[in-house]
Amino acid sequence: MNIIVRSTCIFIVGFTLLTGCGKQNQSPTPTASPTINTVYIGDNSKIIAIADQLPYPKGVSYSSIEIQSDTEPYELKVFLQTTSTDAMDLQQCAEEAFAKISNMGIISFYDASTQTLLQSFERR
Repeated sequence: MNIIVRSTCIFIVGFTLLTGCGKQNQSPTPTASPTINTVYIGDNSKIIAIADQLPYPKGVSYSSIEIQSDTEPYELKVFLQTTSTDAMDLQQCAEEAFAKISNMGIISFYDASTQTLLQSFERR
């Protein structure tokens, strides 16, 4: 009797393994479409990552941000470390930020050491 129970268990285990390993019907993989990640003012970690990676002019780097989200238009204040006091063009940075942050109405760039406004842009 012990051999019958043992044989039955081996048969059940073997059958289960074989049917589980068989080829399964798989639907074709859909064409990969680009994922759209919408970023909003208020998603601080994503906003920081965007501000840090903007295409700043030579001699300019990201320092910190401040977000104004009490009333619209929502504003992102970006504080920059800069080695130059010359006028700089931050238009490309602003355009890229507007493209990535959907509900941002204003982006302003400040000198981090003096808290002086360098440039400000509104969404068109």
